[in-house]
Amino acid sequence: MGVWWIREDGEDFDYDCTYSIENYPDYFSMEIRHGGKFQVNDGKRVYCNGRLSYVDFIPKEFLGLDVLNEIAKAFGYHDTSKMIFYYLIPGRSLDNGLRVLACYDDFDVFMALTVDHNCLALYIDHDKIVAEDGPVDEDDDGGDDNVDEDDDDDYDILDDDSFEKEDVEVDMKDFKLNFSDDDATDEDYLSNDSFGTSGSEEDDENLKRRRKALRKLRKNQQGCKDPCTFYVGQTFATNDEVKALIKKHFVETRRELRLYRNDQERVRVVCKGPIPTFEKGPNETDNQGPSDKRKKINSGKHVGPSQKDGGRKTLEDPNKCHWLLYVSRLSGEPTWMVKTYNPQHRCLPSRSVKAFTSDWIAKQILVEVESNPGIPIKAIREQVEKRFDMSVSRMKAFRAKTQAADQLMGDYTRQYKDLRDYCLEIMHRNPGTTIKLETEPEPNPNSRFRIFKRIYICLGPLKEGFKACRREIIGLDGAFMKGPFPSQLLTAVRMDPNNGIYPLAYAIVKAENLHSWSWFLSILREDLGLEINANFTFIYDRQKGIIPTIAYEFPSAQHRYCVRHILQNMKLQWRGKAYKDMLWGIATATTVEYFTKKMEELKEMNEGCYKWLSQIPPVHWTRSHFTGRAKSDVLLNNLCEVFNSRLVDGRDKPIITALEFVREYLMKRIVNVGKLIKKSDGLLTPTVTKKFEIIKKQAAKLTVKWNGGSKYQVTGFNGEQYVVDVVEKVCSCRNWELLSIPCKHEVAANWDMALNGMEVDIPEKWVDRCFWLDAWKEVYSHKVEPINGRASFRIGRKKGLKPEEKWKG
Repeated sequence: MGVWWIREDGEDFDYDCTYSIENYPDYFSMEIRHGGKFQVNDGKRVYCNGRLSYVDFIPKEFLGLDVLNEIAKAFGYHDTSKMIFYYLIPGRSLDNGLRVLACYDDFDVFMALTVDHNCLALYIDHDKIVAEDGPVDEDDDGGDDNVDEDDDDDYDILDDDSFEKEDVEVDMKDFKLNFSDDDATDEDYLSNDSFGTSGSEEDDENLKRRRKALRKLRKNQQGCKDPCTFYVGQTFATNDEVKALIKKHFVETRRELRLYRNDQERVRVVCKGPIPTFEKGPNETDNQGPSDKRKKINSGKHVGPSQKDGGRKTLEDPNKCHWLLYVSRLSGEPTWMVKTYNPQHRCLPSRSVKAFTSDWIAKQILVEVESNPGIPIKAIREQVEKRFDMSVSRMKAFRAKTQAADQLMGDYTRQYKDLRDYCLEIMHRNPGTTIKLETEPEPNPNSRFRIFKRIYICLGPLKEGFKACRREIIGLDGAFMKGPFPSQLLTAVRMDPNNGIYPLAYAIVKAENLHSWSWFLSILREDLGLEINANFTFIYDRQKGIIPTIAYEFPSAQHRYCVRHILQNMKLQWRGKAYKDMLWGIATATTVEYFTKKMEELKEMNEGCYKWLSQIPPVHWTRSHFTGRAKSDVLLNNLCEVFNSRLVDGRDKPIITALEFVREYLMKRIVNVGKLIKKSDGLLTPTVTKKFEIIKKQAAKLTVKWNGGSKYQVTGFNGEQYVVDVVEKVCSCRNWELLSIPCKHEVAANWDMALNGMEVDIPEKWVDRCFWLDAWKEVYSHKVEPINGRASFRIGRKKGLKPEEKWKG
């Protein structure tokens, strides 16, 4: 759960390669149509007025209604109570292949299709009644859609091509960090076969014969399919290992076992499962009945319950189950060994076993609770019952979730104690790293601990890469941290020469407010060596406290508001595609004249909306009023949104694990970008090269006239006309000024100069050096260094840390 992600229509994805045996065979994709309704047109069922989205990396093991509801919420449909999910059988039409997904049986049939198909079609119907027979009734044309078609589709309109949204892929699925005090031990036994024995033992003939017999017994057990089996000669290091495996056997076999002996020398277990009794028919005798032709497993002494533990054969009680296990400690050593085992059950399995406790269940659902702390009790019951074929009451599921959360809470709290040592290791392995860890005093003056307040990290290699970026634009954003101690992750991200993200610094604070942003940006300014009058451009979503903070820390900075955030506020009063198109047209205007024209069109459309938008200074959100210092005309805060989306799987982890997730992502990303750099050639970075090829194709359609000096008049086929000054490197369309990349009018002028015998460089050399391949290589030449595990941390001498009992804000 929590692995899948949404891919919009039009993005490439290789299903066969991605879900192959060598890669991710346990996942699949769904193409989901949502926001529409079923109708019958010309006698055929169709799905009208909907959107198409793709969801990839859906784990086959955990798919259920809870996962589908989460996906629907990600699409923007928060009320999932009236939604009905349908799937389409591959190769069939909507008239004969549509099936409902409503219960376990439905999902079993659906998941069976993933064996031969890596992508299945799903339809979401809103506010409809489920047809009990499965397929939709042909006469039903569907209900009204209860979701506005304009909701949550801003990406369709607000597509900022100045930013490379397809960031380099970084695989974080194998990320794992164990910071618990005690190493986790497998509930199964630990084999000692890999350890050698002393010479004196090898000389003992009795031990030799014994080992030979045990090896034969183990070989006989290799073909056994029971995942939790015993066999004579099986050894354990401690008594606790024996009882752990017995308890696991209780649950997996669904039998009621009882410990008759449980002391420091021996453990004897019998089965107390009920034996079914059947009434005799009129022609039956006591000796008649089905014969048991099952072959006995040669696994040592097979006996029924006896009065002594030596395995002496006694008469079998027909009213008792024959299953028996006897384990005792070897003389003169701590090793425990199975001496007697009868694996045959005469009783029936049960759906209610005493060993199936909430404590045992809690250990099985730790992963689910950690990845989704808000997982519903109903979902836990469904998953556990399906996994173990056992009945789980609501109260037992509630207690299991609570106990699992308490165990995880212990790890969350424990990691704060190691946070200082983690910081020392980071700074030692990555020279130049800045870490600011702030704490608060405990109310108890005699306490050995201080209370964690906030932490800021800027890795030394990223500082060096920052200096090589040469583009004065930084994105700022905050994201929620989940877990028992809710907090905020603040991030600062720069744009690299390939129009990709280049994260600079990150911090974990209690709340996103004026004080936290002021603290974060003051350290960032000092850390990156920026002067107080630095003319950087900051783009953000106008979060609480960020505007006055930037105005104070960077009084000369330029502010850009994310246009998507402006649209969200506009939609509170004026909704619809027409308003979105109008807003985007105004924001993308590159000249003041065109901006004014579009604003007048909005005024004619709706004067109230015009007055509302006029209150936002255009210098913050429209290209017509931007300067060219940032060398970017980006309008959306995709920089931080892309970065934060890559950190989703780490934002619900304990604090050190969460910080390590970020650091490891940054380390891997630099490696992956380096691989892409090695494959690249030419003067410019790959993204800018593609963009410039489009510009050159457009330039070929233009007409150029020279004034005899440094200026050219460039005219398009639609009558548009602009002036290019090749000395000042400006064009009246302002695109060259904004991006520092020659526009199509400049490229046309460049070609005209070459055709007329002037000495001129190729157009690519007129592109600013910040977009050159060499600049990209320089940025990513600085590598984030790996660190040691906790066992090798440098131990600090300061007081330990602990989280605040109840965080505020």
